[in-house]
Amino acid sequence: MTKLLFSVRITEKYFSTAQIECLERELDSFNSKSEFMRKIIKFYLKHNNCDVELEKNNVSTAELKKLLEENNFLLQQISSGRTKKIESNQVATAAYQGEKQTNKTNQALSLLEQF
Repeated sequence: MTKLLFSVRITEKYFSTAQIECLERELDSFNSKSEFMRKIIKFYLKHNNCDVELEKNNVSTAELKKLLEENNFLLQQISSGRTKKIESNQVATAAYQGEKQTNKTNQALSLLEQF
């Protein structure tokens, strides 16, 4: 079994005072520093894996960001009640741009579920 050992200095040279205080509070909620480090590493690996999934599905982060911004804008419009009456054919052509856009939206949603 391979073992990796991490030793990290948390000093004001690398972190702000507020960040150090936040880390100290967070450490208090764990049984040990090792448990805390394992959680951090798992969090990193999970997020790094999302980048791999994006590359594997040929989705760029720029595309994903654009989709999320468009979806957020539409949600804000709907929530604020400022939506105009939209014809159904306009929705099909403008908002979703066919099956290609639907596939991209589904990819974005599946990636968001991983978070």
